[in-house]
Amino acid sequence: MAEILTVLLVILATHRITTFVVSDKLIEGPREAIQMWAERRWLDKHPGVEEDDTWQSKLAYLLSCPWCVSLWIGGLVTLSTMWAGGVGAPLLVWLAS
Repeated sequence: MAEILTVLLVILATHRITTFVVSDKLIEGPREAIQMWAERRWLDKHPGVEEDDTWQSKLAYLLSCPWCVSLWIGGLVTLSTMWAGGVGAPLLVWLAS
C-alpha cells in the first residue's frame, strides 16, 4: 500500500511542478525572459529565418509545452525519490499540493 501511495504522490507532484513551470503566474517573468533569450539566441545563429508566432528555439518551446516539461520533471521527481531511499510522504504531499 505504501508503494501505491508513493507512486500516486510522485504523479501528483510531477503534475503540480509541471504546472508551476509552464503556466504559473509566479514565475511568468523569469520563464518569458528565458524563452525570449533562447529565441534571440536561436535567431542569431540562424540568419535569414523570419520571426513568426511559434517558438523556433527548442528551449523556448520546451518551457511552453506541458507534455514536454512533464517528462523531464517526472524523471527528476522519480530519480529524487529513488535516490533519497523513498522520500517521505510529507515531502511528496507538499510537492503535490
